[in-house]
Formats: sequence, C-alpha cells, structure tokens
Amino acid sequence: MENVAPQTILTCTQCGGELYPDEGQMFLTCPYCSSTVYLDKSQVVFHWYLAPTLDEQAAKGALSRWMAGNQTVKDLDQKARITGSEFVYFPMWYFKRKRGEIEDILLQLAAATSVSELTNMRIPAGDLRKYDPALDAQAVAPSVPLETALEWLRGRQIEAREMAEKALVHLPIYTFKYQYQGQIYTALV
Repeated sequence: MENVAPQTILTCTQCGGELYPDEGQMFLTCPYCSSTVYLDKSQVVFHWYLAPTLDEQAAKGALSRWMAGNQTVKDLDQKARITGSEFVYFPMWYFKRKRGEIEDILLQLAAATSVSELTNMRIPAGDLRKYDPALDAQAVAPSVPLETALEWLRGRQIEAREMAEKALVHLPIYTFKYQYQGQIYTALV
C-alpha cells in the first residue's frame, strides 16, 4: 500500500534537498543549491483539501430542505428524526485528464464508504487548498492506494498516461444519521 504524505515533497536532483511544489508550478528552484528542477505534474501526487462552506447548522438546514423537497418521501422532513451527525474531511483521488484540447476531472474513492455517489461530485480546481496537517484529527485516512484507483479507471478504459495531474483531495462532509419508519438512514452534506 502506498503511503500518502500530508504534503507533496520532491527531492532536488542536484543536491537531494527537499522541495515543496505548489499547484501550477512547472519549475522549482532549490533553496539549498539554487538548481532549477522541472516538475512533471503527471508524476507528482499533490495533497489538497476543500475548505468547508457550511457550518453544522447550515448543513442541517440543507438536509432539512432536501427532506422537504420533491425528491424524497412526502413530509420526510416532518416524519424523520435526526439521530446524529459527524464532520470529517473525506479523501478522494482527483485526476485531471487531458485528451487533446479537452480537460476533465475524474474522482475515485480514497477510503471505504458505501456512498459511491461521491465520485460524481464536481470539485472546482480554484477551491483547492494545500493540505494542512492540522486537519489530520478530522480527516479520514486514505485506505485505497493510488495504484488501485488507477486500476479502477483502467477498468473504465481510462489509461494512467492520460492523467495530466493526480492529487489526493480531502472533502468536507457532514454525515447525518436519521430515523424514518424504524429504519436508520445516512445522508451526506
């Protein structure tokens, strides 16, 4: 299993010093020997996170609006009872694929979950932030190695060589448990 570092670290090819690339950088200057190092983003795995845009109360409000909407059981918001909530940063493998002029983003789960719909999310690249190890206490540790995620893509006829960029992204997710007609359900916001 491949270990995922909290931050992407490269080694200077001249002196062996540690280099810390930022998104979009193609050339790094070594702070130790001043050598310029070319960064092939298709070979680097960046580590990012998305900052939450909702607090727990706002997330609960979004859940209530969904429960009251037309896509659920009638009056679910009135008949269901929220029994618990949890906030985590959930890991996803993020692949930027380029095919000629077309660029798209592919997501794969980086930890076990029964909610496979997470791979259908849209993550705006401009919202990605460099992962902060201070988030570790709330972050789910990745348990799906990069090679496994790439193999899943190969099963969909998508080759690793098409990947212009690879990253591990931690998404802010509120997990709510609610009870309806004696059954416990899970909703993610």
